[in-house]
Amino acid sequence: METIVFDKISFGLTADAVAPKLHIERDTDDYRDLEALVRDAAAVARPKAIYAVSFIEDRGESHVTLGSVRMESHVMVRNFQAVHRVFPYVATCGEEAESWSHALKDPLFGWWADAIKIELLGFAIAHLNAHLKDSLRLGKLSNMNPGSLPDWPITEQPKLFSLLGDVKAAIGVTLTESMLMLPTKSVSGIYFQTESGYENCELCTREGCPGRRKPYDKEKHDALLGS
Repeated sequence: METIVFDKISFGLTADAVAPKLHIERDTDDYRDLEALVRDAAAVARPKAIYAVSFIEDRGESHVTLGSVRMESHVMVRNFQAVHRVFPYVATCGEEAESWSHALKDPLFGWWADAIKIELLGFAIAHLNAHLKDSLRLGKLSNMNPGSLPDWPITEQPKLFSLLGDVKAAIGVTLTESMLMLPTKSVSGIYFQTESGYENCELCTREGCPGRRKPYDKEKHDALLGS
């Protein structure tokens, strides 16, 4: 299976983009320190992404087979019922930014560096998204992420990685025995084309999640997973 790697992603990292997320105001000593950190990070950072085109070979009541890899998920079966190809991917802030952040001695700067790395990861995701929509002429895209819902647990992560070949050699992301990705500011999933729209968050009942993008939707939850 052919994989496509993006390892020269352009980005415009700025302190203005990061500061509000850290509640840092302009024209302060903290802002000036953040500006210096952003400059240092931008000098070394290389956000990256990899994806593959996978064709659906088989569907069951609770599984989808992509090539020879069987994924176990009721929600995936329903999400993929109208498509014949999907796009497994991994995106990352990059080893370079990770190494830079680990060299910081000040714990506060280490916390700020995490926000900078999240911003870099965002550039990788945005680049991948734009490529899929523009170069492959795809319409509306959604994606599923292993571990976001109990229906597709984090233990499925190695299967996703197997669809992408040597992810470590391609973009520097490794998978630990506990299924944690390193660098930690990395994300994996499967993009798919949809007209109805889908967000993991709409099926998740967890309260107070800082990363929530959409509110829980009981109607969608019951339709995809049963009441």
